[in-house]
Amino acid sequence: MSETVSRFSAQLENVLNLINSQTPEYRKTSTKMKKLSLLALFSICWLAALAENIFDNTCYYRVNDDQKTVTVIYGSYYTGDMEIPSTVTFHGVTYTVTAIDKEAFAYTDVTSVKVPSTVTGIGRSAFRDCKQLKSVSLPNSVDTIGPYAFQYCNALTEITIPASVRTISEYMFDGCWELCKVNLPSGLRYIGLNAFQSCHRLTAINLPSGLNMIGNSSFRSCFGLQSVSIPGSVKNIGNQSFMDCSELKSVNIGNGVIRIGEDVFRNCDKLTSVTIPSSVKWIMDFAFRGCKSLTSITIPHGVEKLAYYAFLSSGLTSISIPSSVKTIEQRAFDECWSLTTVYCKNPQPITLEATIFAPMATSKMTLYVPIGSKTLYENAEYWNKIGTIKEVDFTQKGDVNTDSRIDVSDVTALVNHILGVTTYPTEAADVNANGRVDVSDVTTLINQILK
Repeated sequence: MSETVSRFSAQLENVLNLINSQTPEYRKTSTKMKKLSLLALFSICWLAALAENIFDNTCYYRVNDDQKTVTVIYGSYYTGDMEIPSTVTFHGVTYTVTAIDKEAFAYTDVTSVKVPSTVTGIGRSAFRDCKQLKSVSLPNSVDTIGPYAFQYCNALTEITIPASVRTISEYMFDGCWELCKVNLPSGLRYIGLNAFQSCHRLTAINLPSGLNMIGNSSFRSCFGLQSVSIPGSVKNIGNQSFMDCSELKSVNIGNGVIRIGEDVFRNCDKLTSVTIPSSVKWIMDFAFRGCKSLTSITIPHGVEKLAYYAFLSSGLTSISIPSSVKTIEQRAFDECWSLTTVYCKNPQPITLEATIFAPMATSKMTLYVPIGSKTLYENAEYWNKIGTIKEVDFTQKGDVNTDSRIDVSDVTALVNHILGVTTYPTEAADVNANGRVDVSDVTTLINQILK
């Protein structure tokens, strides 16, 4: 404890001793004693504050319990460029700066902040609503950053998350409109809900291969985001995580993802290409609603459920439903006005609780089903509303357009399938049977025709 605090403590002790030396009756009635009591109470509060908080020319600090380290706390005068020191000396005692407190810089006019390598934690809302903050330098010593830490930092353009950080907390960069570059650490495991919501100028994001969770609405309304690759280590893509990303054009979902959540790509009206792996089992409600540029998508074998309105108002012209699908909930393909071709590979019609297509569009649609299944579909409720039902051999390699013959028209169909123009049955398009459909299948098919 400093010399000033020690001297003041001694004076306070004298006041308290004087009060205690008087009789109870005198203490109750004496105006002098009342004033002394108030002075003592004020002094105790002042002493506690003085002992706990210190300051220098840069920041205010709170002394931590160990009496060796300090935490940066709120100061209304913080402004301009700030470099937080690694140590601070107060009345001859040197303390190490190890943390930034909750709301420490919130609502202030700081323009840049450099955090020292002694700091390990940044508290909740630490820099929230710093409208002038353009740059932040964070050392790799930081391993924890609290929720809302940089929310509404509208001028922030770039951020590098320290290598030791494992979690991007909820709302951390929500509303950072000018944020156009984010460097995520390779060890990142969790992106919290609304973490990057409304980062309008963010055009790309490199999600590390070990990421486990993408939280709800994490990248919602990132209007500039153009492409994203989701690693297979992510098991669940959180609800609304890429909703309203109006410039998003291509999505690659890694093998290992199990669930595509509700509204994930809703209103991504420029989305043209989506790669879904066979690990996916559930495509949830409204997942691709309003994806008007999505004319073709391959639903791989392994998917079990297409939930309510999953592709509502999308631009699909054709769709292939694998035999692994057990449940298709109502209106899954409602308002897909361009949808004319449906391939359903299950020899037994899936029981439907309600129509899955736009009622006014079914008359112009053609449904292709396995050989021997036509009568079953013609007698199945809701399936029998489709205008034309035809049988096709889904196992015939090379008959991409399912016209029961293999010729040059199948090459054209295969190229269109690869380009995402139209969807055809994967079994027929995977001509070389290597488990994927690509240019090598075109070569194999041409050689097959020339023979």
